[in-house]
Amino acid sequence: RGGGRVLKKSSLVTPREGWPALQRTGISMRACDAPPHKRGAYFELVLDEDYMQGQHMFLAMAATHDPQNILDMLQQHPWNLDALLQMSDMYSQMGEQQRGCELLERALFALEMAFPAAFSSALGSVRLSYLHPPNRLLFSALFRQLLAVGRRGCARTATELAKLILSLAPDEDPVGVLLCIDHYALRSKAFELVLNLHDFYLNTPHSHPHHHAAWMPNFAFARALARWHLAPNPSPPSSSSSEDHQPLPSAEALLRRGLLPH
Repeated sequence: RGGGRVLKKSSLVTPREGWPALQRTGISMRACDAPPHKRGAYFELVLDEDYMQGQHMFLAMAATHDPQNILDMLQQHPWNLDALLQMSDMYSQMGEQQRGCELLERALFALEMAFPAAFSSALGSVRLSYLHPPNRLLFSALFRQLLAVGRRGCARTATELAKLILSLAPDEDPVGVLLCIDHYALRSKAFELVLNLHDFYLNTPHSHPHHHAAWMPNFAFARALARWHLAPNPSPPSSSSSEDHQPLPSAEALLRRGLLPH
């Protein structure tokens, strides 16, 4: 319950008591045409006129460089995403992590409540274009949440969020998930995921925008470490190189391969 009102169930966050009533947020999502040369079921966020009135107020308050003005504005427009995200960042930078996380979760909750059934039931295969400005709010909120749960040591949750973000725009990766997904996957012991991602990008055509991902330093080292962890009875590399030590020599070879190009 939030302030005596029942809040809807959410998959991304757990609604908290005291949150404003989720009545008309002005945020919705609809199916749309795929961009040129793209395939898949594409969706886009839509912000209605009432929401945009609050957005104009947010921009005016942000221009004053006084956070209190944004907090006052949130009393009138409690689900304005830019205001929630900006104040979340400010509280986090001030060391008030709990308050920062709460505001971030409120933004995620408002976004998820806008998901149509066709979007929620097909997460992993639906797409969002980063070129549509309102969609960037979802990418931004999800990536902030990924970093937040990662700082709290929830590596598995961070890995799942990274997979979700990457699935929304796999060809573009607009927020750079490929630069950190291997880190969280290793921490959560999802070693097969690291190898599968590396092999996927290694086998993509050279024309693929992320064909180079397989050769990025983070993936080169992550692949070697994942292979080492998956080896039976892994042990630290020794100076004696024996052809009989399998599959550990494979991990060492991958490590050397990761070092040489860089």
